[in-house]
Amino acid sequence: MKKNKLIIWSLIVALPMVIGSVGCKKFLDRKPLTATLSDINQGTLEAQSFGMYNVLTSYAGFSTLPWLDFHSIRDDDAQKGSSVTDGAEINTEFETFQYSKDDWAPNTYWNDRYYMINLANRELYFADSLHATDAASLKNVGEARFFRAYCYFDLVRTYGEVPLINYYYTRSADGIRPKSSVSTIYAQIDSDLNIASQYLPVKLGSWRY
Repeated sequence: MKKNKLIIWSLIVALPMVIGSVGCKKFLDRKPLTATLSDINQGTLEAQSFGMYNVLTSYAGFSTLPWLDFHSIRDDDAQKGSSVTDGAEINTEFETFQYSKDDWAPNTYWNDRYYMINLANRELYFADSLHATDAASLKNVGEARFFRAYCYFDLVRTYGEVPLINYYYTRSADGIRPKSSVSTIYAQIDSDLNIASQYLPVKLGSWRY
């Protein structure tokens, strides 16, 4: 009798666990409700656009010495100041156009722009995967197109022929490409800006990032 009671109590304890595990699996396998999908789509794209604005305002290649080196010091807009030995390589590289791939300024300028390009490619990849066609998402697509065009415009007028990477990649090996012609780069810029002009508003309201 005692043995039978032990078996019954064991079954009573085990039964809810079995039912719970089956029910839990069924619940966790459910896909997101349709009502939440638009929020997920827009939140993903908007966050990625904000990320590109952050790169534009905080990365050295866009906002500090590397930008000044290429766009001011190497022409007649500015000359390197300070002492002779402070940043002496700047005169050699940017006054004579003899850039070194090992110097931090050309490296930063190049790397930051290709980093931004891959962020833009990522946003365009997600927008295409999500089949996002609402107005807010298309605005984010326009932003990604503009940022990619802006980066390639800086690269082509600085270096001439550069690799054209208009796809999203996660493995560094997939980002190794031969240089494309100047005309090919400008064709990509024109294409991106034409699409951006369709999706971006002519004027934005007051906002702060």
